[in-house]
Amino acid sequence: MMNIAKTLGVFFGIWAVWVAWEFQHSIRSLTSAAEPLQRVASSLPAPQQLSLASPIPQPVRLPQRVDGSAMPSLPEIPVPARFAATAGEAAETFLNEKRAEWGVREYHELRPTTYESPMGTKVKYAAYQDGLPILGSEITLEVTQDRDVTLGENNYQAVKKVDVTQPILEFNQVLERAGRYQLDMSATSGVSKLLYLVPGSDEPELSYSMQVKENGNGPTENLIFRASDGQILGRQVPRAEFRR
Repeated sequence: MMNIAKTLGVFFGIWAVWVAWEFQHSIRSLTSAAEPLQRVASSLPAPQQLSLASPIPQPVRLPQRVDGSAMPSLPEIPVPARFAATAGEAAETFLNEKRAEWGVREYHELRPTTYESPMGTKVKYAAYQDGLPILGSEITLEVTQDRDVTLGENNYQAVKKVDVTQPILEFNQVLERAGRYQLDMSATSGVSKLLYLVPGSDEPELSYSMQVKENGNGPTENLIFRASDGQILGRQVPRAEFRR
């Protein structure tokens, strides 16, 4: 029994020495692994050394469009007239390309009227200023089924701008001054206000267009009266098929 006890004592003594050695070895390994982290930590500024005045990295600013979007602006490429979806769009594209060449004034509005036919399309542009038509100042464009656009007729006139706020007579006052003319009440157009260009002048006259009959008899005439004094500036007798 004494031999067994001695043997066990020796065994447990050796085991205790081995455990103590393993523990010390583990502590040394952990200490060695922590040394790099300690060196990094020692290089960082202490919390009390940080300041709100320290520079803050700014975000990178992308190129700006005119409308403010964060993308570089790209040039707009005009679409040729032949690629337009409709004949009206093709005519509008062609007209915009010719505005400078034809001398279209910025105070003139060109209003389109479209006429369809099996052979193609005609788009007639009538010139307006401040909502009033300039009589006879028109551009006609012809558009094929393939969206090819050609100039049919150009009667546009780059005339001076008219003061449409000037004092004028009422149309009934104009008829009173005319004396022998009476308004044709059966006429469809009746009275309209327009700008009329007297031949040889470059400034239109603010005028009335009226369908009248002389002394209530005879054919209906379309007369142009100057709105300021009632003077007759021009006349047009409708074709026979349109007479009443």
